[in-house]
Amino acid sequence: MRRILVLLAALATAACGEKATDNAEAARPARVVRVADANLLAGRALPGQARSAREAMLAFRVPGRILERRVRVGDQVKEGDVVATLDPAPYQVELDRVASSLQRARAAYANAASQLDRDRQLLAKGVIAKARFEVSDTTAKQALAEVKSVEAAQERAKLDLSYTQLRAPFDGVVSAAFAEAFAEVNPSQSVIRLIDPAEIEMVVNVPESMISYVPYMVDLKVTFDAVPGIEIPAEVSEIGREPSETTRTYLVKLLLTPPPGVIVVPGMAGQARGRPGPEIAKELQGVLIPLSATFSPDDATRSFVWVVNEGAKTVHRQPVTLGEPVVGGVSVTEGLASGNLIVTAGVHSLREGQAIRVSEP
Repeated sequence: MRRILVLLAALATAACGEKATDNAEAARPARVVRVADANLLAGRALPGQARSAREAMLAFRVPGRILERRVRVGDQVKEGDVVATLDPAPYQVELDRVASSLQRARAAYANAASQLDRDRQLLAKGVIAKARFEVSDTTAKQALAEVKSVEAAQERAKLDLSYTQLRAPFDGVVSAAFAEAFAEVNPSQSVIRLIDPAEIEMVVNVPESMISYVPYMVDLKVTFDAVPGIEIPAEVSEIGREPSETTRTYLVKLLLTPPPGVIVVPGMAGQARGRPGPEIAKELQGVLIPLSATFSPDDATRSFVWVVNEGAKTVHRQPVTLGEPVVGGVSVTEGLASGNLIVTAGVHSLREGQAIRVSEP
């Protein structure tokens, strides 16, 4: 009897362990987003950083030793100004060598062309065979091809020599220098960074739950910590298409023009504010969610979303009434409220009451 009781206890323990294991395995990782109302953006400050809307990393297109760097950080340059030079001697030597080769190739072609003219006259008089004329014709064509090949090499050598001068592609300010005189550099190795201070943009990271409202924002204003109290009008110039893998935020660029007397330089920290335009209230008429969060089972005639029970870490199938599709998502007029946590990926593989591991942005 004692052995039977021990065996039953062991079986019960194993069954509990298997059940616990099954429950643990049933918990699935789920990407979620918290439902946000458009009004949450009204007056909300999104941190950002200024940078030049137009900048260039200047690099030589040929390798060599820097002979001179003519600018320092902070210098203003004009389009076409030479900002740095390489030692041109190796490229000048190569250009001279190719020029000599071109002279020889042209002389050889001149001789071949003269011989071809003579053989053409002799062939007409029947003095030489046609085979000899064909040899002369082939020799002249080969000589001409050699001339063209060396001419192309000469143009390339001229380009390489011109590439020893690094020029500014636009009016701007030198914001950084990465190489000094006498340093050996490779092609495409950054030497100078040039920015255009007249065109400044602020880069902000917008949460995934609010990115769809950005196209409808109006009265955008930007302020910088370095110049407090001054609001600079801005407009959206670019909206990122993919979120950051780590923060689940989207990169949004705001273009702005500092007013006279206000200096904004790349790297300055600030905030961006705005308010939802009338299109949101008119077109959304509810909350906005990613389209990937909605699904319609085969046996249903309406749409659903998975709402997360944050205490139990389980999901519940919630029927919703969809409104109009808009940029980045779809509106929900009934069934959800601001603050709900919903699943946004893998919605077709979940089941009612399933345990999940929440990965909230």
